[in-house]
Amino acid sequence: ANRNRTLDLNGHDVEYTGAGVIICNANGGEFSIVDSTAEEGTQGGTFRVSGSRPGSAQVFEVFNGATLNINNINVESTGCFIYPRGKGTTVNITNCDITSSGVYCVSTNASAATDAYYGVNINISGSSLKTNANDYDNCAVMFNVEGSLNIENSTITGDRQAVLVRAGTANIVNSEITVTGNWLESLEAG
Repeated sequence: ANRNRTLDLNGHDVEYTGAGVIICNANGGEFSIVDSTAEEGTQGGTFRVSGSRPGSAQVFEVFNGATLNINNINVESTGCFIYPRGKGTTVNITNCDITSSGVYCVSTNASAATDAYYGVNINISGSSLKTNANDYDNCAVMFNVEGSLNIENSTITGDRQAVLVRAGTANIVNSEITVTGNWLESLEAG
């Protein structure tokens, strides 16, 4: 998606069976997945990702100052649903229910020896994000780069960590953050 695009589920479900990465790299452009039929406070159709991928491999990679908007939908995903990187790159998740069988729902990456991955803005509002990887070693929202993370009126759930902030600025308001403890129980059980 190298220019502005909107996918309107219009009350329907969409299934992505591929294992490849969907890249959003429009400099200043926007890519949106929405459901215009959803009534206020509800989600419409489901964007289902069923293609096999390792637990931390991304479905959407957003970079080069692009914006990804996810509004009024349900998401069922393998891997990491959204991986934003780079200055001015923005992810807006509004009124969504996102569940991932991977390690993350949304994750940045500071492992590269460059600041090219920094400057990300993530905004989550009125949404539920939950990871449920089989080995319980997961974190729903990982933010470890310079930038901003804003979570408002949302529920974030993970088995090892729910939200992990290692850098940048985080603002979490009127939200429920839950760590199930299943990871520790699994570790203790061998």
